[in-house]
Amino acid sequence: MTGDEMERTMQFILEQQAQFMANMQMLQKANARNDERPAREDERRERDVERLARDTERLARLERAFVQLTELAVSANERMNEHDVRLVSVEEAVVMLTRLVGGEKDGKE
Repeated sequence: MTGDEMERTMQFILEQQAQFMANMQMLQKANARNDERPAREDERRERDVERLARDTERLARLERAFVQLTELAVSANERMNEHDVRLVSVEEAVVMLTRLVGGEKDGKE
């Protein structure tokens, strides 16, 4: 083997080794990305679980508020009905008093 052939062979071996190393680095990077994915998915899943817990609590508070508002509306309606009954009684009393007062005036005239 001549010196030129030996140099070309050495150059070929170095190029192949460099290509091999470049391929190894690409595989290592791809492997690292794959290793990160489960961690990111776990983080995302954890955030989703936390968000679900917060949303569940909010929904529970909304349900309690809705029940309270419904109870208040029923109570207000009952009081309005009671006031309506009283108002009718007052109106009837005013009509009777008006008749009595009007009747006394008619009797005196």
